[in-house]
Amino acid sequence: MELIPTLLKGNSRANRDRIARWIGSDRKRFAELMSVYLGTERREAQLASGVLTIITDKHPELLTPWLPKIVQSVTNTEAHDAVRRAAVRTLMFIDIPRSLAGKAANACFAYLADISQPIAIRAFSMIVLKNIARKEPAFRNELRVTIEVILPYSTAALKSCARRTLKELSAS
Repeated sequence: MELIPTLLKGNSRANRDRIARWIGSDRKRFAELMSVYLGTERREAQLASGVLTIITDKHPELLTPWLPKIVQSVTNTEAHDAVRRAAVRTLMFIDIPRSLAGKAANACFAYLADISQPIAIRAFSMIVLKNIARKEPAFRNELRVTIEVILPYSTAALKSCARRTLKELSAS
């Protein structure tokens, strides 16, 4: 299979699933996907982000060597929303090393506080921050305050996520 031509066939679930099955747990094929995802072609990166989401669920072990670049892609505010959303979603399911936690947290705090960001990016950012706060208690208070500030101006979906996060932060 040629990855880019197959990606460009469209953004259907069937196409993303076909590519994800082709990649499977193959590190070389995953590296090819990541080079497209991290590349400069905006449309190709957007399409690759959908496949990355599937791979994150099925083969999270493939992500480990790519974590620094994934965290870097979270901070790329020029990237397509789908690319940033996939990166933040990926971080929800990964144990972020301490060396990358600060950079990831800074980006996620910025997204969470920015009302112009899509709801999914903001909600995923909140979950990433909650996961970081479990290991780094110093983040808990800042996260709690940030959530309390944005809560009155949030959508129902974000409010629901915020309430669950605040409850979990209080319990720990």
